[in-house]
Amino acid sequence: MHKAIICGASGYIGSALSTKLLARGVDVWGIGRREAFTPPLVASSNNEPEAQLALWHYQSVDAQDYAALASNPQLQAWCHADSDASNIGSDNAKGPVFYYLTWRGHERLRDGSLEEQLKNVAYVSNAIAAAAQLGCSKFVLVGSQYEVLFQHYLNTGAWHESYFESGATDYIYPACKLFAYEQAELTAYLKRIDLVHTRFSVALDSKLAAPNYIARTLKSILAGQAYEPPRSPILYEMVLLEDLAQMFYLAGCYGHNKDVFYLGYGQCASLHDYFASAAHYSKEQAAHVQLPQVDGKQALVATFKATALKQRCPEGEQAVFSHDWDYVLRHLQAKAE
Repeated sequence: MHKAIICGASGYIGSALSTKLLARGVDVWGIGRREAFTPPLVASSNNEPEAQLALWHYQSVDAQDYAALASNPQLQAWCHADSDASNIGSDNAKGPVFYYLTWRGHERLRDGSLEEQLKNVAYVSNAIAAAAQLGCSKFVLVGSQYEVLFQHYLNTGAWHESYFESGATDYIYPACKLFAYEQAELTAYLKRIDLVHTRFSVALDSKLAAPNYIARTLKSILAGQAYEPPRSPILYEMVLLEDLAQMFYLAGCYGHNKDVFYLGYGQCASLHDYFASAAHYSKEQAAHVQLPQVDGKQALVATFKATALKQRCPEGEQAVFSHDWDYVLRHLQAKAE
């Protein structure tokens, strides 16, 4: 991969992915809702931040305009221009890799009406069509663990017994995420572009700056503050944002058509167990923190595996999949100090 388009580049995860790809020497065209945006640049063995700026291009686009994305003459010229840069990874396709990380709710990702959430399905299809028209080699769709939960509900009808508290509106987001993936499969087939689907659970940056309940609670716990134990039985996995960005890079390099990858370390637990272990670590400064073993019959356990992508990557790129919660806690605590 020597070129990548990142739809959602100005967002929380898209910004980290942009930083990662630029540090790896990838020419990046970012797409986002902000009028102007430049991701944080870090020195790397490939190039210094000054050189990375020359690899960064940005276009402000509203989600409703994805269908017309391919009509941008500058983007068209950039996609089809010959590049002297050698391809990175085993993928020798000349076209850019298109990453799609965008999703809209009303005020946050998971709220909003059915009509509002369904618009995202159309946005995904429009983006795939634009990627194919631009000559992209593959489309990397970023999904969620909630797709697996909803698929389990469809197969068993049992999700409402353990995963829902606030009623039918909780179904809307995961149902639309699953629908978007299934629609993407059809659209990618019709447009003849490779589709690589990725899922992850929870991303945590080193400063715990993510605007969500989990990051805020962990930040207060590591600061020694009291917290109210959560009751949700849903399993999660905490992954460092920098590691997740690296996994997305590897999925773009080594993913094949119809691949479905879970991006993580393969270690899941409930929020109750995560928070309790973080509180113990903060209080005792324990040398090692081990999460409880999870019942293998729970619906999500089998989805927390990244072995397929790990085995596809060169040996030197596999270490990122070997981290665990103890590693994450140590990283977060070191940054907090």
